[in-house]
Amino acid sequence: MTSPHNITIVKQHDTHITVWTSNMAVSGGTVRLLAKNTQTKVVTILATTAGDDVYSVKHQLTGTLTPGDYEIELESTIGGVIRTSPSSGYAILRVEKDLG
Repeated sequence: MTSPHNITIVKQHDTHITVWTSNMAVSGGTVRLLAKNTQTKVVTILATTAGDDVYSVKHQLTGTLTPGDYEIELESTIGGVIRTSPSSGYAILRVEKDLG
């Protein structure tokens, strides 16, 4: 998540992998990728796997997120210390309705 203004756009039933990056190392601990629907305010923890480097995680879309905008933050706990990225604002995951 390189910027609080970073927007990733996907379609409603997409099932591809999205990659989320941080400005700090997230490997070697517990990582949670949190998505808050900006309309309902419901927070969902998205499943992640290790990224291609120590600064990223991958999330496999399941096609179940409802259309709308989600504020995204990456929470890493290493040695009992919790760090959240981005440190200011949120990345945005926008789920658009598909035509099918």
